[in-house]
Amino acid sequence: MRYGSATVNSPTLSVISRIVSASEPSELEAAVNDALDEVYALVGPAYYLIDLSLAGAGDGQVFTVTMEFGRTTDVTEGGFAAQPVVTCYLASTPTELTVQRAAAAPPSGVFADSQSAGASKGGVFMGLLLTGVLTTPAGATGPTGSTGPTGSTGSTGPTGRTGSTGSTGPTGPTGP
Repeated sequence: MRYGSATVNSPTLSVISRIVSASEPSELEAAVNDALDEVYALVGPAYYLIDLSLAGAGDGQVFTVTMEFGRTTDVTEGGFAAQPVVTCYLASTPTELTVQRAAAAPPSGVFADSQSAGASKGGVFMGLLLTGVLTTPAGATGPTGSTGPTGSTGSTGPTGRTGSTGSTGPTGPTGP
């Protein structure tokens, strides 16, 4: 999921990537959060997380998470200035995935994203929740809220002016 954008001014400095994989939710969660710890500890506020994507598993049922971090001087919008937190969970059916998602949801924090991916033969599904605060670009007002209810109809306006009179039609035939 893309959380921001960066202009690539230097292929080796504008964006850095981390890719982790695991088949168990606790292992994947630890690997993702460790990678986030590493980048935020290493470069601190110099890079923002701008993308995090969960990919499905193959026959070996190993799920992959790709993370992209944009250099703050190159980030044109969004991103996570402060380190977000990832929670992962696993289920054997899409229905069970919904149950596990509810159980994995953090009790507090700012919810930012929810992703899920299935294994190639549909045997398992991995879910991922991301909590953290997205930055708002300078001059931006943030996301637009939902549209409110329709208001009442206003009063009737004034009557318009009388239109022009048309021309008289032809005279009809004389009667008997």
